Amino acid sequence: MSITMIKSILTTVVLALALVQGLEMAQLKGYLRVLPIEKRRLRDLHRLGGVAALFLLALIAVLCIASQGLYFSSLRVTLHAVLGAVVILVLVVKAFITNRFRQYLRWNNGLGALAGLLVLGIFLLSALWYFIRGY
Repeated sequence: MSITMIKSILTTVVLALALVQGLEMAQLKGYLRVLPIEKRRLRDLHRLGGVAALFLLALIAVLCIASQGLYFSSLRVTLHAVLGAVVILVLVVKAFITNRFRQYLRWNNGLGALAGLLVLGIFLLSALWYFIRGY
């Protein structure tokens, strides 16, 4: 199994995790009732999922840089690198707001949605591209 295949699988896992995170937050806000879990437990799962997503994204970034190096050979690769850096930054800011700057909690829903869209963009520019191309 190649490094590129591992990165693509991990990116797909992060996308699935982002979708679950969105469902969890929608249920916490009262928009949905999908998961049969109490609010306190759901909040803990949401936080744990965010930590897991941040860890996986950092791991993928390290694998990308270690295996490919820092080069921007095409627009797709450049967008992929920029989206990857921005999604990690957004998740770190979201964690700081949650843990240290609670007066800005109103921004967390937007930051979470932005992180999910960025993960979707990364998936489209990397993993889906890899799976379609068949490398």
